[in-house]
Amino acid sequence: RTIRDDHELHIHPTSVLYAEKPPRWVVYNEVIQTAKYYMRDVTAVESAWLLELAPHFYQQGTVRNRHKAQTVP
Repeated sequence: RTIRDDHELHIHPTSVLYAEKPPRWVVYNEVIQTAKYYMRDVTAVESAWLLELAPHFYQQGTVRNRHKAQTVP
């Protein structure tokens, strides 16, 4: 799911990151729409990097709140 808009996205099957258990956090360059929305040009990242590298794009608390929601069973 995207952090800002909560859209469901999937890693494209041709990506090297496409696996049974995808990375928890990714940054992508392109979205392709077929039966699903697929991310292409995907890079795995740590959640802490998002605020550090793009504070102009992410609001304080957005990344942390999403991370907490995903780690709670």
